[in-house]
Amino acid sequence: MKVKIGFGEGGLKGFVLQHSEKAVFGAVLLLVVVFVYSSATQEGISMNETPEKLKSEATLARTHVTQDHWEALAPEREDLLDDFPARAEQIRTPLNDDPYAPDLPLTLPVLPGQQRRADPEIFAPLDVEVQGMVAAVAWRVAPDYEDPWADSEEAIVEPEEAPKPKPKTRDRRRRTDEYDMYDEEMYSDYDAMDRGPSPATTRTRGRVRTVSNDFLQQHIKGFRATGGAGGAMAPVSRGIVAVTALVPYEEQWAAYQQALANAQGYSPNQDVPNYLYFVAERAEVTDDPDAPLEWRTISNTAFATRQAQRYGGTPREVAEEAYLLPGTLTMPIPPILVQSFDHLALHSQIPRFQPRTQRTRRPETLLDDEEVDPADFDLAAGLPEMPKRRPGAASTYARDDYDDYGDYHDDYYDDGMGTGPGDRSGAGPRRVRLTQYKMVRFFDLNAQPGRSYRYRVSLILEDPNRPEDPRNDPNRQILDREVVERLDAIEAEDPTRTAQRRTAGQSPQRPRRIFFRQTEWSEPSDVITLETAEDFLAGSVTPPRFVPLLTRPGERGPEIQLGEDSGKLVSVVWDNRRAVEVPAEREVRRGAYLHFEEDADVLHPRALQIRRLPEFPFRTDSFVADLRGGATLMTDVHPVTEEETTHRVPGEFLIVDRDGNLLVRNEVETAEEYRRLMFIEDEGRRRRTTTGYTGDYYDDGMGYDDYDDYGGYDDFYDDGGHGDFFNY
Repeated sequence: MKVKIGFGEGGLKGFVLQHSEKAVFGAVLLLVVVFVYSSATQEGISMNETPEKLKSEATLARTHVTQDHWEALAPEREDLLDDFPARAEQIRTPLNDDPYAPDLPLTLPVLPGQQRRADPEIFAPLDVEVQGMVAAVAWRVAPDYEDPWADSEEAIVEPEEAPKPKPKTRDRRRRTDEYDMYDEEMYSDYDAMDRGPSPATTRTRGRVRTVSNDFLQQHIKGFRATGGAGGAMAPVSRGIVAVTALVPYEEQWAAYQQALANAQGYSPNQDVPNYLYFVAERAEVTDDPDAPLEWRTISNTAFATRQAQRYGGTPREVAEEAYLLPGTLTMPIPPILVQSFDHLALHSQIPRFQPRTQRTRRPETLLDDEEVDPADFDLAAGLPEMPKRRPGAASTYARDDYDDYGDYHDDYYDDGMGTGPGDRSGAGPRRVRLTQYKMVRFFDLNAQPGRSYRYRVSLILEDPNRPEDPRNDPNRQILDREVVERLDAIEAEDPTRTAQRRTAGQSPQRPRRIFFRQTEWSEPSDVITLETAEDFLAGSVTPPRFVPLLTRPGERGPEIQLGEDSGKLVSVVWDNRRAVEVPAEREVRRGAYLHFEEDADVLHPRALQIRRLPEFPFRTDSFVADLRGGATLMTDVHPVTEEETTHRVPGEFLIVDRDGNLLVRNEVETAEEYRRLMFIEDEGRRRRTTTGYTGDYYDDGMGYDDYDDYGGYDDFYDDGGHGDFFNY
């Protein structure tokens, strides 16, 4: 049964037209009821909220917004800096592009090559630079080593001399105001010439002379090896010549790609530049400009690696790791004590290392005392064997695993055995760092002071067409004709070399496989003459006293000079036996002969303690020809204490050395060395840490809280046990 709904006359349309107004009216009436109910239930204004109270709260809020709160926020938001030179150097350091380095060259072939394999062109090192110095090197010594410091004494602080009484004041009643002013200034300025040592360098009688940690942080820039004077390491005097050169690494990669990328049998993992070795020669330069240079091999990778095993510690690396090939072309830095070694470790085209997390490595055990003669290097007999390390021994280099400093795995850098980018041990292509240059660096530690040298370097790369592993030899059928002829000549030499060994009385042995190619020699370096550490440091000069003669009251008579100019001059000589700079400060005048014996206080290069060398001979054979300075420039008056500080003209000395050379030494230019050798410390030097002025002075609030990042050294090398870099 269907139910029918009727809408009356007109149907649904008529029904809507008749009742729509009623529906709208009902909806409006419902909204009015809802609005009235909601307003009736809304919370109203409390009777306690008076207009005066609301106005007071509004005024308080406005005052809180407009009030200056910077004094309370400044300690949290203001970065306090006081070591602006270090901060400026950090800002000027180029950004590190290591995270953006490609894993492989961008010129990989798309299709297999069809041409024959040729020999890629190999490039010699460029721009050889040399720098030298005589310094103390931390050296591993035998247990029966005789300590040369046994005859030294503790440096005892001498008592401060009492100042001499000033001359009696004359009767000034007969003088004019102008004359009184002149006489006062004259006597007050020149009465201080005999006051004795500076209070900053003298202390109580009988006290052992020491230096503070601030002094060591500020002045001692070399490798820090604390822990006393004995043990398995001792400072040894060495004449050092640092030789650095550039390897055109990017250009060498391009040459390999051009010769092999489109050839048959190309392997991205094998056909890359693989540097194995460096060879260095030295020629002594004589006074005869027409004399030919006699080149002699003085270093190579094997010799430098074994030499590094005798280092008494591992200094931090100075150069950026992306430009190094540690253990192959870039040799570790010698542990130079006291003096800065940064200038020796860097080439002018290689950027400095940017501070990141650092760690230390303990030096490996020296297996034997066998010396390696670099002159025995014979390329025809193959590469010399590299020194072997103990199983599981760490490398001798402070940062040989780049994984600690970036995103690269541990085996990126080679281990001193010639493996590196392009090594065939992996199944796939190894990550490479395509930089424009790599740095060759080695140190000639047998240079003689007073002699002049020139250096040149050659590099050895693995032969991609005859690699070390015979299983990787390419098929002869895909080699270029010139390559085949070269390899035939190499293989034909093997019996000849065996016969030569038998003729020389040596046991015939199987010749080593020739799997490498040698570059041409680099252009010779500039001439370097290794200077001795003998020097002179200028101090202040005291001018003579001028006294006017009295004529008639109110008139200034002619002046007469009492005495002559005198000044403080420090003579510095090098003690080769103890490997230390020995200074002596003397009051000198014109014609003073700088040839004497005197008790000298020196800083032990390892223990960093002041020791006294009694009656040390200063045999400089030099004398003071002239000196000047000391005149009053201006006088500052402190605005609060009214204390007067007199500024004088810096002292300047003219010295004639033993060879007749004229040496000019200025007080301003030698001020830092003067303070270092005389152990003069800054007064009121502030120290702070990241949390305030209570810790390390050199913290810049950015995480570099140790001065080590900028050339100084702190407790970075302390192993927490013996206070030294390694155990004894």
